[in-house]
Amino acid sequence: MKIYQTARPAGKSKHAKDISTGHGTLGKHRLLSALAGLLLTGTVSATEPGTRQLESGIEQFKRGNFETALMHLETAQELGNREPQLFYNLGVTHYKLKMYRQAIANFKKVQGTDLEAPAKLNIGLCWDALGDQRKAEKAFRAARGSENRKVAYLAGQRLGKKRASNERGSSDRWSRNLEWDVYANVAGGYDDNVTLVAADAPSQQADSYTQSYFSARFGFADSARVYASLFDINYADIDSQDFGIGKVGMDYPLRVADWYLLPSVNIFQSSLMGSDYQEGHDLKFKARRYFGKNAFTTSYRFTEFDTSDPLFEATAGARHRLRFEYKVPTDFGELRGRYQYETNDRNDSPLRSYSPDRHGLALRYKNSWSVLQGYLDLDWRSSDYGSIVTVPREDERLRTTIGASYRLTANWDLGFRYQYTDNDSNLAEESYTRNQFLLDLSFGLPRL
Repeated sequence: MKIYQTARPAGKSKHAKDISTGHGTLGKHRLLSALAGLLLTGTVSATEPGTRQLESGIEQFKRGNFETALMHLETAQELGNREPQLFYNLGVTHYKLKMYRQAIANFKKVQGTDLEAPAKLNIGLCWDALGDQRKAEKAFRAARGSENRKVAYLAGQRLGKKRASNERGSSDRWSRNLEWDVYANVAGGYDDNVTLVAADAPSQQADSYTQSYFSARFGFADSARVYASLFDINYADIDSQDFGIGKVGMDYPLRVADWYLLPSVNIFQSSLMGSDYQEGHDLKFKARRYFGKNAFTTSYRFTEFDTSDPLFEATAGARHRLRFEYKVPTDFGELRGRYQYETNDRNDSPLRSYSPDRHGLALRYKNSWSVLQGYLDLDWRSSDYGSIVTVPREDERLRTTIGASYRLTANWDLGFRYQYTDNDSNLAEESYTRNQFLLDLSFGLPRL
């Protein structure tokens, strides 16, 4: 299902020809059986209320930020925009967020316009995801009779697959409803004060490093999803801090009244110096609610750490994290504020505590300018470690991060990040500053 790409108010988009033929920036994404639709071009009046928010919603959708896209599109609607492409885009975005009934309601609002044909096709997809095969087939039959040849062809494909599926039995429905996304990132950087992983302490050594990250998520129409990720960082000289971690898990998005809920569980295994470091599991519950164009999110996360190496026994134990976050899109970018409380119950060692209680405040500013995106993070954290050998330890950390990314193609991004950390402690050996530089290349397939 593709979002309705509007043309620039001042004239025809430089990609308009490619988009309309299905071979442009977004047209490279093949129309899959579980997520069909059309990518169209149209015209938006520059004087129509909410035009800027509509265009921002389209941009965020193209980046895969569907929740942010929804906030922009809903703001355009609140400002009085009643353009057919707004309702169509709302429908597509609701579909991506698995809000199928809301998607159907918006698709129905474009009847009698040029978007009626693809909307009928997408209504069929929504009913299919909801498990109402009778209504899905009715919508596909209506779309098959459209004068739009592409819509008619895709609707016929859906009907044909339904007939074949019925002949084979219900066992094949699993594969038809599978959705997935993939993300990969490779980077290189320089750190002027490498952090000792096991001790969470400064090494007072500088080094260059490379790191990589890969994640894949597989989801189903009934909302259950499984995922896996791998992260690895390798230093040029300080081999003792080479670190890697792998995770596998499952989550299940839910909608209850006005809340979007996401319970999840995963297990992980990490390595340090090429040997086993920690293993354990995460239990997490996240809830989000929208207030107009703003979004409030709260989450709780419990992590259990274990280790098979006596060298790291002091780090074993449990951690609890509670987080509250509020996001506000504005005309000059997106603002996000966050508070986090963390408590730890680790084994500790006679000379070092690994069980701090922490309070953290963070503020992020993010904005997008066509193919360029930038952000600024300000982060404050206080840590109370209690007393070790009758000596109390209290830290206060300030961290500033500046980053930017440039979209090379629909799937590739080039990014840069600089981070400065200033940790102040009542123990002189725990006070330090740190500068990190990172250049990365990322690849992401869209959420299908």
